[in-house]
Amino acid sequence: MPTQLTGGRQVHGDAVKVVAEVAECAGYDSFITNQKGIVLAVTLGDCVPVLIYDPVQKAVGAAHAGWKGTAAQIAGKTLRAMQEMYGTQAADCFAFIGAAIGKDDFVVDADVADHFTATHKTFDPELDKYRVDLKQANADQLLALGLPSQQLDISPYSTVAHNEHFSLIGQSTELRGVCWL
Repeated sequence: MPTQLTGGRQVHGDAVKVVAEVAECAGYDSFITNQKGIVLAVTLGDCVPVLIYDPVQKAVGAAHAGWKGTAAQIAGKTLRAMQEMYGTQAADCFAFIGAAIGKDDFVVDADVADHFTATHKTFDPELDKYRVDLKQANADQLLALGLPSQQLDISPYSTVAHNEHFSLIGQSTELRGVCWL
């Protein structure tokens, strides 16, 4: 049973914190550990939670992937940090991309869309804006490193389109992604 919560104030960056003991880790958007009893937590609004589990090396990772972190490859950096620190092999891992803003709901101007490949964005001529699929962009980072697609699950829920599932008495609340051994 997990006993210790570790997380911090995320900054929409791509820094990964190796967690050896419970601590407040301000300034990081990704956490990894192989210590039993430590719960890794990321706080989210519409950003993407990326949770990774390595059952062979007994390691976990939790990343907060906003658009800036996604563009900076935070999901891939989290998995690579697990490889470097714990000997994790992507083929052994399981990952979950949690509820976040959906591809139909994340409507942005070119200044944001330009950070993504054509694979992860579509132009909507009626709005004269782009739609970006942050969940798939993060999933593709993990798949590119060798995580098997059958070991990756992506939540179908959008925090915007399905907001009623993510609100409390009509007020939006923050979600929390957690991962532990």
